[in-house]
Amino acid sequence: MGFSYRTVNDKCPLCGNRIYWTCRGNTGSAHCSKSLYATRDLSDRSFCTWSGKVVRKSDGQIYFIVEV
Repeated sequence: MGFSYRTVNDKCPLCGNRIYWTCRGNTGSAHCSKSLYATRDLSDRSFCTWSGKVVRKSDGQIYFIVEV
């Protein structure tokens, strides 16, 4: 199970870096900008493993679903 939260500045809940997300329609995916999916610079050995789902509510706001 998970819980949803909304951030104003799209920060990762684990490390505080920016979240990259995509949402086509009502659902999508999100991951931290320090994840292996987001970086090409492998010289920095500190990676964040956070990833989650994105849900677009009926009012248009984006919510990130975080697994607990």
